Amino acid sequence: MLFTSGSTGRPKGCVIPHRAISNTVTWYTRDLGITADDRLSWFCSPGFDASCLEVWPALRAGATLHVVPDEARLDPVRLRDWLVDSGITVAFFPTPVGELLLDLDWSAGPRPALRHLVVGGDRLRRGAAPDLPFTLTNVYGPTEATVVSTWVHLDGSTVGDEPPSIGRPVPGTWIRVLDDEGRPTPVGVPGEAYLGGRQLGRGYLDLPEETAARFLHHPEYGPVFRTGDVLRWRPDGQLEFLHRADAQVQIRGFRVEPGEPEHHLRRLDGVRDAAVRGWADPAGGHYLAGYVVPDHPGVDPAELARQLAARLPDYLVPTAWTILSALPATESGKIDRAALPEPDRTSAEWADTGTPPADDLERRLHDLWCAELGLPALGVETTFFALGGTSLTAMRLLNRVRAETGGTIGVLDFLRAPTVRAMARRLREAGSEPTGAAAQPARIRGTL
Repeated sequence: MLFTSGSTGRPKGCVIPHRAISNTVTWYTRDLGITADDRLSWFCSPGFDASCLEVWPALRAGATLHVVPDEARLDPVRLRDWLVDSGITVAFFPTPVGELLLDLDWSAGPRPALRHLVVGGDRLRRGAAPDLPFTLTNVYGPTEATVVSTWVHLDGSTVGDEPPSIGRPVPGTWIRVLDDEGRPTPVGVPGEAYLGGRQLGRGYLDLPEETAARFLHHPEYGPVFRTGDVLRWRPDGQLEFLHRADAQVQIRGFRVEPGEPEHHLRRLDGVRDAAVRGWADPAGGHYLAGYVVPDHPGVDPAELARQLAARLPDYLVPTAWTILSALPATESGKIDRAALPEPDRTSAEWADTGTPPADDLERRLHDLWCAELGLPALGVETTFFALGGTSLTAMRLLNRVRAETGGTIGVLDFLRAPTVRAMARRLREAGSEPTGAAAQPARIRGTL
């Protein structure tokens, strides 16, 4: 059983037959040449379907599985160094984490044992640099088709303006890109992806209506899963991911149905009505925005976020909030989600009115935080996560701080006191306060 986000507030359990997971694991193990001599990393939570690509291939091949330590999870430089020092040969990471690793310089220091870096769960926005000492593999696939449906090994020739492809179907599976009439689309023409083959799940447990809406019987192709993903074929026979055809969004590698946090938000005290939708962020990812019609004046979005965080995983908690007198509606009375206003995170209303920076170092850190979070101002004693920060933005922020100051903030230190003031204090204690031009660590290729 693999779980995915559900619109009713409860995750949907997708029934995956043994032959499906066996096909996935067999293909992955053979394609990457995993043997008992390999050392695989384990980064993903067991609740994330991609952990199947970390645990089961290692067990099948008799390889060793190494859990990524906590101090390396939010720091791409430490994560790279851990991969090298631990002799990891095959690693999977969610796409946003993999992109941070691709931004680092791998040429200095000992040559890594790493042969394959596999990324998936979100749209990859860059190819592989020619000097990477390992193969970069991009995978795509929904939970309902057992994690991976397509794959491609990328090399230096994929660097360019266009995003990398998602490759071709894995052995034992197939993909049809169909138009609104259910007909195959020509090369270059977008259409919705329908998946079939040995990795097809059996449906959602105890959810017959949702199963019937997604797991279909096509008159020509037989049993298929309707993905809701819009793809197109390239002239070279590979597939390109374009966007979702519905309201689902990818949040830090997780496929999210906004109806799930919306369901919980409506049940909170002080909320008369509510909606949640996804928006693209400047970094190329997505975030969730919450829209609230309060029961009474004085409803605090920060308190709503705290209550949701006690009920939901952090990636399902909105990081931007808008208070409305009423939700926009269509003529039929349904929520008009297209009319929900995009939060303006650069406007004055997003500026935190807390404690201002007290000195030069705090001002420099304040500006780095604002740039990463997309805010015009913030209080130096306001916590990073209360400002909408996530584990991914924390990784990017710590990298920015290292590139700017030459100093390192320990991940656990940051999590214990994630404020500008505490960060400045840690840098001073470590003797890393900049005095002139910023020190540039030798192994950073550029700022993130």
